[in-house]
Amino acid sequence: MSLVLQLKNDAAKLLLSIMESRQDSDMAERIMQNIQPSYLVNAIRQAFHTGDAAGETPLSDAEDMGDDEATPHEVGHNIYILAYQLSEYNKELAHLLCRGFANEASRLSDPALDYYSKRTAQIEVVRYDRSLERIVFQVPPICNYLTKTSKLKVLYTAERDEQGSKVTDFFARTDDLFNEMIWQKKLRDNPLLYAISRNMPLWGYIVFLLAVITNVLVGLFYPFPLVEEEVSTSVSVFIWLLLVILGSMCYLTPNSKIISLLVVCGIVRLKITAGMNFTLTFLGFCQVLGKGMFLVSYLGNRGFKRENLKKDVDLFYHNLYMIFCILGLVVHNFFY
Repeated sequence: MSLVLQLKNDAAKLLLSIMESRQDSDMAERIMQNIQPSYLVNAIRQAFHTGDAAGETPLSDAEDMGDDEATPHEVGHNIYILAYQLSEYNKELAHLLCRGFANEASRLSDPALDYYSKRTAQIEVVRYDRSLERIVFQVPPICNYLTKTSKLKVLYTAERDEQGSKVTDFFARTDDLFNEMIWQKKLRDNPLLYAISRNMPLWGYIVFLLAVITNVLVGLFYPFPLVEEEVSTSVSVFIWLLLVILGSMCYLTPNSKIISLLVVCGIVRLKITAGMNFTLTFLGFCQVLGKGMFLVSYLGNRGFKRENLKKDVDLFYHNLYMIFCILGLVVHNFFY
């Protein structure tokens, strides 16, 4: 059985190399004259189910890349990539692979095609002769550990001043990205730290919201009166009703905007009940706590290697922000 798998794997790689060496329809048509589209799709499904029956699991990292023996899932993936490239020139094969939006439900109902589709990606490269080359490749499982924050950072901060500068800048970041993926894999062994780290955007949003509210309160009401003015009963009842309504909406249909309105309404209610000084102290404490959680999550995502922390400008900014939060809480409100 292993010899048959190895033969199928070698044949798929050979056809892939031929396809990638000639970016035209002639070679694809010659291949499709000798291979039926249904045969390719059935070979993909057979390899996938063979791997499942043997209890095969996907590689978690690059540790087994040096093994020459082909596994059923690997063979199925190579055949899937071959079929994916051939489907550009064959409508029947494209329909069988469910590449159209109308066939999305069909693809999800087919575990083999859904499995390989989620683990396959494509990039487009513009060559110096202005020709467009599509490269289809298998996504290594360790790439699933890359955080969304890092992906967005690469997307928005990549060098784009000159032609080809994006590729050079991206490859300059690959070592840091790979180290982050390895660290994220290790981070799963610490459930508490992982639970805090994966919510880093949430902590950042909470701190930002509290900072805006605190600055608005200081700007509008400073200097703070020693005795708070009494609020009419109708206004007080209206705020209580608004709190109940927003709380019910958050419970039924959670939404970031509704939660933000609930927080703002709660702070207004706290100011009326306890006064401005207590409200700012409470907000300052929450801001220090939220920034502390953000720093823990930031370090948890970046790793605790000393050489990484020394050259991290963002970490210096967040630490400076934390210092100002503490000074605003214990020294004077103007530090906010």
